[in-house]
Amino acid sequence: MSRLLLSLVPCLVAGFAQTQAREVPSNPAPTGRMIDIGGRHLHMACSGQGTPAVILVHGTGAFSFDWALVQSRVTANRVCSYDRAGHAWSDPVPAAQTYRQMADDLHELLLRSGEKGPFVLVGHSAGGGMVRVYTATYPNDVAGAVLVETGHPDGLEIINGNLVRIRTLSDLVPPGLSSGKSQGSARPVGPARIEPSYDKLPADAQRLRLWGQVEGKLPASSAEAQVDSISQLRAAHALGDQLFGDKPLLVISRAIGGYRPIRGIVSEEQAAMLERERVEHNADLLHLSRNSGAVVASDSGHDVHLDRPEIVAKAIGDVTDAVNRHSMLKQ
Repeated sequence: MSRLLLSLVPCLVAGFAQTQAREVPSNPAPTGRMIDIGGRHLHMACSGQGTPAVILVHGTGAFSFDWALVQSRVTANRVCSYDRAGHAWSDPVPAAQTYRQMADDLHELLLRSGEKGPFVLVGHSAGGGMVRVYTATYPNDVAGAVLVETGHPDGLEIINGNLVRIRTLSDLVPPGLSSGKSQGSARPVGPARIEPSYDKLPADAQRLRLWGQVEGKLPASSAEAQVDSISQLRAAHALGDQLFGDKPLLVISRAIGGYRPIRGIVSEEQAAMLERERVEHNADLLHLSRNSGAVVASDSGHDVHLDRPEIVAKAIGDVTDAVNRHSMLKQ
């Protein structure tokens, strides 16, 4: 998710946040299995049966249990959500990971878990970026994909009041900083409170989210890792429709981007440009497969898996059906 989108996410009232904070569980048991991927353990929770198996990939600052509303709706297939390194129960890593490193972790997790592929990968936000890099790296593991409100490697970012397309470290690091190495706190998502649309999760998932937010096992953010990830994603996009080939791909986006002017930060012209580009880039994602389709989620913000989980579940069903029929997506 872009910095602008992050800045536009509203917070709950303080009273509700404080009430919820008192319910933070202490050292809750994993909801799934802890799997050794070679000196580190990642957490994965699976349910159901049926092929192809579906792997749910969360975005930045999110967790496996954030998929609860989708995972409970996918009943015809084996479906697994997992926590990337440093999230929830998964062991941390010493430095911020790139998309390729996240993809390598997932590949090892799937090999050692005993889950059978090829898989349908479902990625939300930054998780959708990792799904594309994973597909470029391990194409035989992937049967199809659903990209939910994900970004584009040439997307604009607002940095120091300017619209920038990040290609090198100098595009990202503000003037005056001598290094783009790790910056910021190791705490991943801020204070323990439930923000919209996470308040739509079941009560037990909300309590786990509060715990996950204060657990804070992520390494400090890294400009270098971010730039490397964008380069890796750009290389995947350069494959065009060779990335997914004839494998089914559905791209889910919200109807309205939510960009608005912010005095001294975002002008009306910049907000309009960001919205136009968002629409264009979502259309461009369709070119990554010769068997693709677009889904627009009305009445939803960035977190479609929370606001409209039935839309994501249906998209998963459509992709898995196309995989099993060896056919084109129904339009």
